[in-house]
Amino acid sequence: MHRQSGIRSVAPGFRALWARRLLYPMRYSVPSMEHASCAIVDHNAREASFMKPVSGQKVRVHYKGTLADGTEFDNSEGREPLEFVVGAGQVIPGFDAAVCDLEIGECTTVTIPSDEAYGPRYDEAVQEVPRNLFPDEPEVGWAVEMADPDGNRLAATIIEIGDEVVILDFNHPLAGHDLTFEIELVDMTETSDADAAELESAGANE
Repeated sequence: MHRQSGIRSVAPGFRALWARRLLYPMRYSVPSMEHASCAIVDHNAREASFMKPVSGQKVRVHYKGTLADGTEFDNSEGREPLEFVVGAGQVIPGFDAAVCDLEIGECTTVTIPSDEAYGPRYDEAVQEVPRNLFPDEPEVGWAVEMADPDGNRLAATIIEIGDEVVILDFNHPLAGHDLTFEIELVDMTETSDADAAELESAGANE
């Protein structure tokens, strides 16, 4: 995609579907990682514990994500482990690959370059829309969902508000950032028929 500078107006027909305060940018915090302590593997455990995930298997992981300056943007502490099917495109590619190098109970720290995460930032993704598209009084920092004339839904963040226009950033909040993750593989299982179908569909769309 060709990069441009400045702001352009979106095509007529855009409409705001919803707006919500403080979804993006995300609230940062630095809690402890007690859950991510790596246990010594029990050599009497089932044989599967020593296997690494392969494409099509369902895995559960705990993780903490930080930016290059150490700012934390996400953490699974206090929540159920993240569950996804390896190779199904449910997580960013670099995260998928890192989990495939782990056995159950193992941890790793990996830095994923932006092109294997949320991609680069694009100047042309910063656009302005009429303020009267919003049924409520908008505020900077709100996440909004817009619909283009074809009905496609697009997520954006309000970054500036003028008298007549609202400036939106359609870039992902983590676009352009290299991301560091601490990852612990908690468990892995075989996939269901529904998971297998989703994996097949993901492969067909590549």
